Amino acid sequence: MNMKYSIEQLDRFTRYIKNNSYNGKLKLINMGLGQESAKTLDMIIRKNKKIKKMYLSHNNLGIILPCHNVIHMSLGANGLSPKQCESFIKSIRYSDTLVSLDLSSKERVNRNRVTLATSLHL
Repeated sequence: MNMKYSIEQLDRFTRYIKNNSYNGKLKLINMGLGQESAKTLDMIIRKNKKIKKMYLSHNNLGIILPCHNVIHMSLGANGLSPKQCESFIKSIRYSDTLVSLDLSSKERVNRNRVTLATSLHL
């Protein structure tokens, strides 16, 4: 689904992230975030270099953002396909900041599909 957001919604989302990121952590767990949110979040993270740890599990991002200055990223249960997992892993391969990555998910809705072929890129 490709939804367009109004400027007011974008502003509210930006303020929400700014107000809910503290001590270098951003927690947006089980917020119903989709692909359009991932793009907006990427834009915000690029501007805010203070965010070092991102907890984005139990959403439906489908696509993943680059890491920028992030040292820990939790993306469990985001409905990532094997191809999306592979492209994300390739994009972070040369990251000099990312130390910890969580792609775990249980047998439920939005399960990440990390395969053996995908894991070979780690």
